[in-house]
Amino acid sequence: MQQALIELEAQNEMSWKGVQAMGFYKSDVARQMQSKINQCNLNGPVAKAFFTALLLTQSPQRAEAAVLESIHLLNPDEPFEEAILCSVVSVSVDISNEALPVSPEELKEAFAVLPPELHGVLSFSPDLRRCFVLRILLHLPREACARILNLTTNRIDQFKCEALWSLPNAVDPGPAAEPGCARPSLESGYQ
Repeated sequence: MQQALIELEAQNEMSWKGVQAMGFYKSDVARQMQSKINQCNLNGPVAKAFFTALLLTQSPQRAEAAVLESIHLLNPDEPFEEAILCSVVSVSVDISNEALPVSPEELKEAFAVLPPELHGVLSFSPDLRRCFVLRILLHLPREACARILNLTTNRIDQFKCEALWSLPNAVDPGPAAEPGCARPSLESGYQ
């Protein structure tokens, strides 16, 4: 798989600079993902697509299947970088909707591939995980996320906020909040 990804990257002559221009890796957590990609000697849109699929499906095997299916579905007339990412998001969401729950072995493999800062994302419910990946890591507009996930924009905002609130506790369990700071809930709404 790694060799196939490297060959695809070379064929398409995509560079990390092109991925940066899309704005995917802006946060510290996303930079940690880039560090992991560099360790694997992978760079570019196929690696970005794989890690996106991995976070959405919670499984390296399902992520690989999503990337391969996305490559198969590509239109050669569309820009590769955008097309593979759009396709992998759609295919990954479909796979995770249709598949059985992820096995403990698959989840363990996913933890091994991802940087520790993203481990908590794998423990999120599907809606929280999808909203976090699409809104925070991919910087998609909430309207696009709503269409992809078949949710209202209000629910997208709620799930995004809940995911952001939950991530620190999911990664490094500790005190829930400072004294006097109430944790918001989905029922109370967000401003």
